[in-house]
Amino acid sequence: MKEKNGYYKELIPDKGVSTWLTTRHETLNTLVNKEGIADTAMIQMNQVHSASVFFLDKNINVEGQYCIEQEVDAALTCRDDVVLSVRTADCLPLLIYHSYPFISVIHAGRKGTQNGITGKVFDEIIRRFGIRDGFHIWFGPAICQKCYQIDQKNDIHYDLIKENMQQIRQKIDLSETRIYYSGFCTSCSNDIFHSYRKEGDKSGRIYSLAKLNKADGTF
Repeated sequence: MKEKNGYYKELIPDKGVSTWLTTRHETLNTLVNKEGIADTAMIQMNQVHSASVFFLDKNINVEGQYCIEQEVDAALTCRDDVVLSVRTADCLPLLIYHSYPFISVIHAGRKGTQNGITGKVFDEIIRRFGIRDGFHIWFGPAICQKCYQIDQKNDIHYDLIKENMQQIRQKIDLSETRIYYSGFCTSCSNDIFHSYRKEGDKSGRIYSLAKLNKADGTF
């Protein structure tokens, strides 16, 4: 990841895709203006901690900030005229890129993870494209296992990265896949990222974005 003016870019270091991550020091709107993608349709999901995946095909007319009406926590597309976005504040954001080409974004909270959201994204990819290798997968900032206590009495903690990695391991060939980790815990690094556990209802959201680049490498 390369830090730039209060946000990060090149989360997945491949010329076929552009990726960005906001921090608490940069808004989504100012990022898209600075990166020259303000005129590109921004796809937002109606996130509800589900295990539902939305495929954005070429027949869907989108413009401006387009919100998927269905309750979904993952989106997948082959289109290069849109930006996929996922918003989080302790939950795990994942970005997936393949040179086929396609991209996907995932909102993986504990409920969605337990319902197999990430595994279902790869099921959808395999069903549509028959692809099981050659992926680039980015794990974004999320609350770490040490900070994510889900049972105080028995001191039980939950590991979002480990649980989602296990779902990926069951679906694809990891020997032909590149994994990237942000390395940040949203709670430990609350000075950089929003954390619902630290801030409660006052917490803002961070955005992880992905866009397929056109064949000539331009927007």
